Amino acid sequence: MKRFYWFALSLILGLGLGLGVYQVRASQTEPLARQALPQGIFPREFQRTEGPITSPEDPSHPLNNAESIKSPDHPALRFLEGYSVTVFVLGERPFSGGMVGHFLYRYANEDQARQAAEAWVREWKLEPGFKPSPSGWTFEGLDSEGFPLDAWIRIRGNVLSLLVVNGPSTKEIFERAVQVLSVLR
Repeated sequence: MKRFYWFALSLILGLGLGLGVYQVRASQTEPLARQALPQGIFPREFQRTEGPITSPEDPSHPLNNAESIKSPDHPALRFLEGYSVTVFVLGERPFSGGMVGHFLYRYANEDQARQAAEAWVREWKLEPGFKPSPSGWTFEGLDSEGFPLDAWIRIRGNVLSLLVVNGPSTKEIFERAVQVLSVLR
């Protein structure tokens, strides 16, 4: 009888421990790096940098560059974690190509991510150029130096994804990046 008792107790403890480990793993969020622009999608890409965005003051992401978003209470700066990928792509002709920036921000919930996206668009005065697309919102315009600038914002759950492509040959680069990001989980 004692053997049965110890066996039953061991089985119950083992199942409880296994279930606990499973629940912890299931509740962990997917790393932002898995949702980022993957390496090698452009045939002539070079100088790739990527890594976490450590704080709202980090100068490597666009939310830090808007003067009106400097308040720490701003909805766009309330992200829990961030991740960025920057890729330079050579074009077929001299002085063609572009810079691709993909920025991911995780917020506490989907509503905060949506508020951050709306605030970002409003603060950067992009409303007139943004148009809805099946997988998010896109923007076509010019940067301060007159080069084409395309942007794409997508909210998936509590993650805001911002893709910015800038340079002389943005159209094909932008379309390729959006195509790849649209199918990523």
